[in-house]
Amino acid sequence: MALQQRRPVAEMMRDHVELGELLDFMADITDEFTPPQGACATWRALYAGCGQLDADVREHLHLENNVLFRRFL
Repeated sequence: MALQQRRPVAEMMRDHVELGELLDFMADITDEFTPPQGACATWRALYAGCGQLDADVREHLHLENNVLFRRFL
C-alpha cells in the first residue's frame, strides 16, 4: 500500500489512542459511571448514557483498529 494511504490510517489510530484516554478519564471521574448515592433519576440516566456511549465508542474503535485498518496496513 502506498504511503499516502497509510498516513491517514496512522493518524486515525493516533486519534483513537487519544480518544481512549479521554474515555478512561470520563470513566475515572464518574467512578466507572456509577451515579452518586441518592442521585436523582436525571443523574442516573446521565451516567447510564455516558456508560453506553463509552461502550459504543470503544466497540467502534476496536472494529476500526482491529478489523478495518488491518486491511490497509
